[in-house]
Amino acid sequence: MSIDAHSLEEQVIKPTLKYLNEISNASISLLLGTAAIETQLKPLSRSSKCSEHCGIGLYNITQQQHIDIWDNYLAFDPDLASRIRGLASQRIFLTNPHDELNTNLAYATAIAWCIYKQANLSLSGNSTQYLASCWSRYFRHQKSVSDQTDFCRVYNDLVLSKPAMAPTQRNQAIDAA
Repeated sequence: MSIDAHSLEEQVIKPTLKYLNEISNASISLLLGTAAIETQLKPLSRSSKCSEHCGIGLYNITQQQHIDIWDNYLAFDPDLASRIRGLASQRIFLTNPHDELNTNLAYATAIAWCIYKQANLSLSGNSTQYLASCWSRYFRHQKSVSDQTDFCRVYNDLVLSKPAMAPTQRNQAIDAA
C-alpha cells in the first residue's frame, strides 16, 4: 500500500514540521523525497521485528538510527525531546519504541527530520538535485544501493508526477460522490 504524496505532505509532513516549528518548502520536499527513495511511499513494506540494521516504517529508519537520535541528539534538547515524545503513543513507546516508526507517521516524520537536524543541516535550496545531495550525505544508509540519481528519478516519479487536484476539482469530486 502506497501513500499519495500530496496526502502525505498535507496530512502528515506539514502538520508535523509545523508542530516542531521547522516548516519550510525545502524541509517538506526533503522529507517527501526521503520517504520516496527509502520506501517508495510504502510505510508498511517492512516489519518492525527485524534486526537493528533493518529499516522500519515510511522513512526506513533503523533501530540504531532511532537509538542514536534519542541518545546523541534529543538527550541534549529536552524541549524538542518532550515535543517528539508527545507525538508517540503511551503504551507502544514504552514497550517497544521502534514500533512507533512503523505505526505512527507523525512520530516517524519527526525522527526522520531529527536525523537531518542532528547533522546540522541548513537547507539552502529546494532543487531535486540539492535534496538528493542532502539525503545522500545525511540520511542514506551505508548499505543502500540507491544513489542521488535514483533519488531524483523516484522524486520525479512519485512526488512531482502526480499533482493533486486543485481545491475546486476536489470539492466537485466530493460533491459528485
